Amino acid sequence: MNHTNLETLFNPKTVCVIGASQKRNKVGSQVLVNLITASFTGKIYPINPKHDMLFGLKTYKSIKDIVESIDLAVVTIPNSQVPSVIEECVEENVKFAVIITAGFGEMEAYDPGGVTLRTELLQILKRGSLRVVGPNCMGLVSTSSNLLALMGFGIPPARKKINASIVSQSGTWGITTIRAGTVQGLGFSKFVSSGNELDLKFEDYLEYFGADPDTQIILGFIEGLRQGKRFIKVVKEIDKPILLIKGGKTQSGKVTAKSHTGSLAGSHQLYEAIFKQYGIIEVNNMNELVDFGRAFARCLSYDPPKFPKGNRVGLFSGGGGFCVLMADNVELEGLTLAQLSPETIEQLNKILPPYWSHRNPVDLVASWDFKSYTKVLKILLKDPNIDAVIARPPLGFSLIYENEDVIQFIKQNPQSVVAMPHDMVKSFDLSIVREMGRIAKRSTKPIIVPLGFYTAEAPKQYEIIRELDDRGILIAPSGQQAARILKKLWDFYKYQEKKKGDKNR
Repeated sequence: MNHTNLETLFNPKTVCVIGASQKRNKVGSQVLVNLITASFTGKIYPINPKHDMLFGLKTYKSIKDIVESIDLAVVTIPNSQVPSVIEECVEENVKFAVIITAGFGEMEAYDPGGVTLRTELLQILKRGSLRVVGPNCMGLVSTSSNLLALMGFGIPPARKKINASIVSQSGTWGITTIRAGTVQGLGFSKFVSSGNELDLKFEDYLEYFGADPDTQIILGFIEGLRQGKRFIKVVKEIDKPILLIKGGKTQSGKVTAKSHTGSLAGSHQLYEAIFKQYGIIEVNNMNELVDFGRAFARCLSYDPPKFPKGNRVGLFSGGGGFCVLMADNVELEGLTLAQLSPETIEQLNKILPPYWSHRNPVDLVASWDFKSYTKVLKILLKDPNIDAVIARPPLGFSLIYENEDVIQFIKQNPQSVVAMPHDMVKSFDLSIVREMGRIAKRSTKPIIVPLGFYTAEAPKQYEIIRELDDRGILIAPSGQQAARILKKLWDFYKYQEKKKGDKNR
């Protein structure tokens, strides 16, 4: 399949919802309402023979009653009724159909009727040019056309300068990633829940996203591939970051994957080898996918992209314990502690007490001079022996003033050390962040800040996180994850440089 064929799928001009309903607990209602509330740029046609109007839209008894040609049909009716409706879509020259309905042989041993329905659908599709997403999926999203053809509680994802597209064999996982990513500042172009992949396969979406100018990063969830050789052929031609979670690593996971989407999980060692050979970034969970995806987005937002050009890391913190653990994390992730140049040590001697470590990591020995943290950052970034910096300034202290127990303690103990105005403490936090941002803007090296109070699953984004992110500073939930993110960024840079070298030979 040529990737341009999927353009109409993600940017249709006409969408019909087969099984549209007025009952909010029905999938047909959820899809229809999501399309309406997202302000889809095309025309919406609800189909339900029992209604004349739904949510202010004229409703049709059948797709045959719609005069205009339909680009996309979203099917939400019971599985036994799906074949006849798909047959009508073929007859009416509908271009794409998303079958959200499940029950088409996911559990072959226990559902012979579903297997029969699947076989019937495949025979019907041979009669025309209709292409199908699913079945057993949750729909799709395209932010360029405000298309939110999803079941469930649809929240339109945000668009940014750099946007990711998701293909997921698990619909729930994909939607959860979009929600978390949107809260944490990751931009999105498209999302598709590929489901059982009766017709269109994971590789079709991957190929399309690889060529799509509106997609700069590709995220995915794989339980198993049905076209392994094609997968390799496709990823070889893609120069964008591809970040994937591979489910079904264990025997129990493989069995679950088979019953979930009917996919063949295969040997995880084989997948790991393929991922490594073709520059695919494997992540372990949704949090990593959001954090790593956002890190790639921030690096790509610069011209040229701000990836680490090597594996030498500079570290600094206000506490020795963090420095010890970070030194371990850096080496465990395959990075190297940079050797500070004599010029760097000389510059640090001017601003730090004589008993500082005189080596990397730089321990600021609990300094209360907040300006010293940004001064150290500026010095480390100028060191030619350093490719990236992991920085741990004293950020987030202002957040404890939002804790009810702390509020009560301050009221009862106004002479306490912590009894300072919240706004004043918050200004300390933000002044460090903003100065770090000014330094980051002038540097060609990435800076990453691990913050224990941050998690991708948080229901809101703290102002400190937003300020760091807006200024191009990378964020991680821990020192270990900070090192892991830098390693993946460096791996991608190395792979792309190797590809360029191979092409020029």
